[in-house]
Amino acid sequence: MSFPANRIRWTAAMLKLLGTMPDKKVAGLLGISAMSVFNERHRRGVESFQRITKIDWTAAKIGRDSTLLFPPLIAPRMKIVLKGPCGVEKA
Repeated sequence: MSFPANRIRWTAAMLKLLGTMPDKKVAGLLGISAMSVFNERHRRGVESFQRITKIDWTAAKIGRDSTLLFPPLIAPRMKIVLKGPCGVEKA
């Protein structure tokens, strides 16, 4: 099987980077285009990098009842963990 001259030969080390950080950052580290990274990640079925931000609010930090600021319907969508005065998590 012939290998196209313009196709990148992905090493095991390069493949380990896919999905661990944004495609643009992987492309910068490897010196290739972000589209090449996207195409290879997509071809191999690797999920894209998703930055998860956890916000840790306590009533003491906010200065009032945190459940009033983040109603139960909104807090789960925002991935916010509300901690009471004893450190018990309310999600």
